[in-house]
Amino acid sequence: SGPAEEKKKTETEQVKYSKYDFYSPRKFTKDKMKILSSVFENYARIITSQVNGVFRVMTDITVMEVQERRYYEYVNSLNENDMVTLVETIIPDHAKNLVPLMMYVTPGMVITLIERMLGGGEEVVKVKDGYRYSDVETALYRRILSYLIQALKDGFANYISIDFKAQRIEDNPSMMQDVGLDETVAIILLNVDIMGLAVERIRICIPGTLLESIFQVIDSRKHIAK
Repeated sequence: SGPAEEKKKTETEQVKYSKYDFYSPRKFTKDKMKILSSVFENYARIITSQVNGVFRVMTDITVMEVQERRYYEYVNSLNENDMVTLVETIIPDHAKNLVPLMMYVTPGMVITLIERMLGGGEEVVKVKDGYRYSDVETALYRRILSYLIQALKDGFANYISIDFKAQRIEDNPSMMQDVGLDETVAIILLNVDIMGLAVERIRICIPGTLLESIFQVIDSRKHIAK
């Protein structure tokens, strides 16, 4: 193996490991993050078949990463006009008021699905990030998001009974009072391949306090099962 190959090797190794910030110790164990990965792998399979069935468009949706991060990293990944849907989380028999999770879908995916809903052709619509939706598009965006949000319940079904419903659309998530910019969150990044012609993304952010509540319930169920 020559110097070129050595260089290639170190490059791929660099890609593989995300930097560990020793100033902010991890809040969630590897096992917990494994559960979350399996939830979203399940979720990605469910929404792939739903989107393909309902909108008659060939997509392949896969999990790119499930990482513990800080909230500002989620906010910083968004553009000025980006619409983020706040999703209410309801755990049966759990009285606590839970912080919403957030879901952002890149506009190219939304507009392509809207085109299908309106009887458009087979083409994939490419639009820039930060695209501003019209009023009609916003109404249809809500319809599309409702499919993606309802499927979260099925994604979690192997571990916990939990309901999700759209709360509101937020176009400035940095102003959200419930989550501090420095707070721990889980960021889930899904890759959406549309007919091999376009790469879109779904970015989900689960605040740390919400995750704690979810894992508490999962742990207590495991305890009972034992």
